[in-house]
Amino acid sequence: MIISKKKATNLILDSKGRYFSVTSKKLNGEIRDFKSAKLNDLLYGNLNIIEKGVGYRNVKPENILSLRINKQVYQIR
Repeated sequence: MIISKKKATNLILDSKGRYFSVTSKKLNGEIRDFKSAKLNDLLYGNLNIIEKGVGYRNVKPENILSLRINKQVYQIR
């Protein structure tokens, strides 16, 4: 299913502590998968997530490419 970046951000914000996976593009153009992640906070417009076994990471909502949450896989346009 294809959704907007705003809808993807809202799904993450409404995750209520549940785990999700997100694929995004880093500032240097590298593609990064965040697996078993939980939302920590929204900081300066970025999603601050906790990746299990790795630690805290910041994701820019405009760089999200795909999202797996609530047993659904979404492609982001």
